[in-house]
Amino acid sequence: MNSQHSASARRSKQLQELLDGKHYKQALNLCEKSFKKGDKSEDLLVTWVNILLGHPDQARREQGSRELDEILGRTHPISETEALVALNNAAKARNDDDPRIQTIWERAVSVRQGDEDLYRTWFKTKFLEGKWTAAQKAAMMYMKKFPLNREPFFWNIITCELAGTHKSPTETDQKILRQLAYRFISKAAADVSAEKPASSNVRALNSLEDIFLLLKVYRSQERYAEALEVLDDPLTGITSRLSNNSWELVRQKIELYELCHLWNEEWQFCAEILKDAHPDYLQNKYRYPYHPFGKFGDDWKVWVGLLSATDMINTSENSEVTKQLIKSYNKPRTISRNARLALLRYFSTQILKNAQAQEELLSACREYFMEYCAKVICFRDLQPYVSRLEKPLREKFLGLVARDTKSLVCNGRASQSERLEWVTSEINVLKLDYYLFVSLESTPNRIYLLRAFVKNCLRLYKVSLSIEITIPVSERRPGDDAAMLAVMALLKLHHLGDSSVVFQCIAILEFLLADSKHNYEALLTLIRLYMNLGTGSLAIQLHSRLSVRNLQHATISWVLYTRISTIHPYASTSTSSNQTPIDSSKNLSLAIDWHKSAEDLNSVSINRMLDNGQYSMLFDVLETDRSIKSGLAKFMFVAESHRIGRFSNFSEIKDYSSLLDEIHSSIEDTRDTTAFPDAEADGQPKFEAILTWAPKPDHTWLKSQLRLIDLWRFFQTNLMVFRDWSFLGPEKDSRARYKSLTYQEARAVPLVDLLIVICTVYKVRVTPYQLGVDRSMHELLEHLKSWFSSMNENLKHEDNLPGLVPFYLSRGAEGIDWQYFHGMFTLLDILQPTIQALNFAVVENPNFKIVDQAHLEAISFDVKEKIDLICARTRDVASGILHNLRVPGTAAKMVENALESDENLITHDLKALIGMPGLEEIAAKICSSWAEGLEGVLRTIPSR
Repeated sequence: MNSQHSASARRSKQLQELLDGKHYKQALNLCEKSFKKGDKSEDLLVTWVNILLGHPDQARREQGSRELDEILGRTHPISETEALVALNNAAKARNDDDPRIQTIWERAVSVRQGDEDLYRTWFKTKFLEGKWTAAQKAAMMYMKKFPLNREPFFWNIITCELAGTHKSPTETDQKILRQLAYRFISKAAADVSAEKPASSNVRALNSLEDIFLLLKVYRSQERYAEALEVLDDPLTGITSRLSNNSWELVRQKIELYELCHLWNEEWQFCAEILKDAHPDYLQNKYRYPYHPFGKFGDDWKVWVGLLSATDMINTSENSEVTKQLIKSYNKPRTISRNARLALLRYFSTQILKNAQAQEELLSACREYFMEYCAKVICFRDLQPYVSRLEKPLREKFLGLVARDTKSLVCNGRASQSERLEWVTSEINVLKLDYYLFVSLESTPNRIYLLRAFVKNCLRLYKVSLSIEITIPVSERRPGDDAAMLAVMALLKLHHLGDSSVVFQCIAILEFLLADSKHNYEALLTLIRLYMNLGTGSLAIQLHSRLSVRNLQHATISWVLYTRISTIHPYASTSTSSNQTPIDSSKNLSLAIDWHKSAEDLNSVSINRMLDNGQYSMLFDVLETDRSIKSGLAKFMFVAESHRIGRFSNFSEIKDYSSLLDEIHSSIEDTRDTTAFPDAEADGQPKFEAILTWAPKPDHTWLKSQLRLIDLWRFFQTNLMVFRDWSFLGPEKDSRARYKSLTYQEARAVPLVDLLIVICTVYKVRVTPYQLGVDRSMHELLEHLKSWFSSMNENLKHEDNLPGLVPFYLSRGAEGIDWQYFHGMFTLLDILQPTIQALNFAVVENPNFKIVDQAHLEAISFDVKEKIDLICARTRDVASGILHNLRVPGTAAKMVENALESDENLITHDLKALIGMPGLEEIAAKICSSWAEGLEGVLRTIPSR
């Protein structure tokens, strides 16, 4: 028996390896050999069907579908556990909603009723698929069959909760499932006994995790008062044996008070905890505390609860007591950062009630600054409160703190730590200045103010460099934030029309990163600047220094990969001598593969948490898993990867077409923008938005790319693969249709739609009217001809060239930017499918005769002629720019152009900081990257 099992395991491993390598023929041969040897196991039979369903040959797939129907229709059900899992996967591969699929597990357990492992596998299979209703059914049957087991009881509660709060068949079903979750968990709470040990009743709450589950159910059903009763109960409350003074339950209790609008009770609870945590009280040997938390009570959550309750109670007596409690923490011997922040928040909420609150807030802000000005967190802590000051008081505050920092004199006699504290405090003053005044669009003399601010930042940064300090490779230098502020202000000048400052920003960041090699904010900012400049190879090299790991693939990699396929689709070769070329397509594959592996890893974690009863973590992992599966970034990366594959004829590019089947209407944007520095005033665009000079891709953008992918797949497979992606974007008459598309992408959309209609007409043999298109084929062909005639006319004029900045290096300007490369690659990407669509129409038209053959051939000839002219013009322009870039002295000219506009202000500081050789080296890198991109354009131009 053991030998048979090991032989079966070896065969399964071999088959899996063959399937992973897509060696379907060898896999089928191996199955057939096993059949001939007399192996009639259910596992082998279902594996055979799975191989057939995934086969690239249509006839084989149809055979697999027929054999799957035979298995589902047989009288004796599949009952082997491994075979059932494989059969479940087969149904998923066929995207099957066959009702017989829904019953395979029920039929199996009816045959093997005593097999607990089968029930567990059924439940976990459906749970990991996110099919909560099916998982709940499995848990319920498991619970009924094994009533003395604890796991199915709580699994049933979890799935009732999940199914009841997610999309279920009907609202009635949702209501019933939520009611079941409430009843079961309430019964578990009621069964807790002080006399009997926790293990005596398997369905009673017996751990902190069980209480977390109860609170999850109660809060989702808005049973806040009942949840509070549980936390006050001596058997299940915070101080009970089960809860063991859990601080998380304290936080939840504060939230529940607020949800119940029990402001007096919340205030009393928070005040007691804070009194217990007071340093003076803790030193009292004879103290009798209200609660057992001690110094842990000085928690920001408790302070916020106290202040929220004070605002809602809204009496002068209560406000005064709150104020005195806060101030008692702010004595020199008992100082508390949380209490300092609480005082700021208290005065900021009193502004509308008390005329003196403005002055008190000013005084509190100044005191806080003096206490924490040498800490990096100082600005972030003050930011929400200084903005509440009236403008004259803001000016007064800034003047006071600027004067106060003078007391931290930075001179030769100061110690290293004192000098570092001075630099940090000066940076905090600059951040406050930028936040309160410099970043405001309404500031008078704005250009002068911005230039003066940049000058101050650069001078402070230069001073900070003189402080000799040894820092770990992973750390940043203390003055880096001054340089970042200079970049932020310079980019404000760019939006005011000064294009020369982009090079200045890049020079500052390159210099900064030479020392602080892993300054995350600087790396992200410079990547965006290089992408916006069209120097994709430099952005790719910098991205490798981010060391993106795990969830960052979903949240931060978009910084580089957004439209990477139309800016730099080829490997970066302009690296230094000790670096190897970096292939963006391989890095994209790593990001996409991480999404797939993360889902597998989450499945392992979910399984473990179900077994260990870690319910609070389970819901967090489920939320993360949902976010990864429905994240927009993953599908963006697939679209970018596919275009890179098209440019390289799909050589060495992984096929991720199967991931497109996972796209659904509830795709979420999980891109993270908080990693970028930001000190913009309230109401102003965030710094990340200032860095983004192209529309941000969204569902509509994804829809346009998927249509293009479908068109290419049609020519690859000759199969009708045009899917309905309408659920991703607005209707045609919506004004928002092109909001997330660039000009070039928006112009390509109707052409792609037109080509899809032409291919569908000749493939399915229908008229355009039958497809819902209100034009005849003759009109569609004329429209196609017109599109390319118009494009060809535009390309005859330099100023209308898609994305080309209307000046060249030979005219003394900075050069090109992302729009040139984006426009060229977007245009080149649709030339080949246009030619293939016309060839397909010319071949199929004699069989369908929807238009005159001679007219169709004339249109085809004319469009192809226009395409040849477009390619020739694109080649000439790219070659001309490439020649200009390689003229000796180009880098020096770029530096001269970038610095000549403000000789008496920023230029002198830049030259002193970086030096002309350093500036010219940076300019040479940019020219080299542009040249590499232009070679990519020339390489992509199709030849006929």
